[in-house]
Amino acid sequence: MRGHIRERTTKSGSVRFQLVVYAGTDSHGRKLYVRETHPGPRRQAEVRLAQLVAGVAAGAARTEPGRTLHDAWNGWWQSRAPSLSPNTVRGYERIWRCYLQRPLGHRRLCDITPEVLERLYAQLAREGGKSGRPLSSQTVRATHMVVATLLTTAARWDWITTPHAATRALTPSVPNVQPVRAPESHVIRDAIAAAHACGPHIVAFLRLAAITGARREELCALRWDDFDPDTTTMRIDEAVKKSIDGTLVIGPTKTHQQRTLTLDGATFALVEALRSTATPTASSDFVFGTADGTNAISPDAWTNRWRRLRTKVPGAAQVRLHDFRHWQGTQGAQVAPLPVVQARLGHSRLTTTGIYAKRRMLADAAAAAALAEELAG
Repeated sequence: MRGHIRERTTKSGSVRFQLVVYAGTDSHGRKLYVRETHPGPRRQAEVRLAQLVAGVAAGAARTEPGRTLHDAWNGWWQSRAPSLSPNTVRGYERIWRCYLQRPLGHRRLCDITPEVLERLYAQLAREGGKSGRPLSSQTVRATHMVVATLLTTAARWDWITTPHAATRALTPSVPNVQPVRAPESHVIRDAIAAAHACGPHIVAFLRLAAITGARREELCALRWDDFDPDTTTMRIDEAVKKSIDGTLVIGPTKTHQQRTLTLDGATFALVEALRSTATPTASSDFVFGTADGTNAISPDAWTNRWRRLRTKVPGAAQVRLHDFRHWQGTQGAQVAPLPVVQARLGHSRLTTTGIYAKRRMLADAAAAAALAEELAG
């Protein structure tokens, strides 16, 4: 096996070393190469080149040059997708269909280089959104994660060498997480008040969303036996999810957690009122399901109901149903320790809950007042 180093000077004046190792030919007689860019210094680049040559000679770089990214997608879809959450699978499928299938699907895996990926990310950031608008940096980053997953799968199956292009491409920058912009309390109160004209179910749904911060998928999966009148608590251990073909699936929550939340008397009374006026139902029937309670309904249905309702609520034009969860987290962070808020929201990491704490203005004001009083003697 042969290898050589090409010295390149970037526009900024820095030096990079391109390592190239000849790895034989494919079935069509085309030459195959293993390429890698090394930042230097040259002595370290030479050591890395020797490692690449040894790896190719040992057979670690065997490839299937005819394989394309579309082949990698099909292989991943058949082997891994069935074991993932329906929501996760839908997210991967959307990114593949919207941002990867057309520009990269036909490309051979061995032809996907860091340059190809970085040019794609730059194009998506400029005009990858709807009607040619810029695509958010978070979505571009998610696109990179899907590419990395597919190339890692291909490398594990010895279709390409490793490290692959996604490990060496510069990933899109993502801005620092901004504080959660929760709606004001008076907007939430006015929304729940306006919901009374639409029926008791949407009143209870919005009240639970605000008090518990439960995700809409979790609220749709609530059953009558999840409510305990003796302790006025509510159990959350399921979520309604939509598969690729649109069918509803009852599965675990997003973080695979089960949590029990205490409800105030007024909120619990709203749920009990639904039970008393409902057709006789089994304890396993859905509270916010179909009329007979035997089947769940899509979370999108509740989102559409909220969109129709918010047109009647001043200040709620841009408020999403998910923002009720943001309101609960923001307000809860002002009156309770973060671990308590984390447990109520079902976050897997305390750092996620900490995003809501950036608006703990009441607690911050109380601390400032206490410190000033101490200085006053």
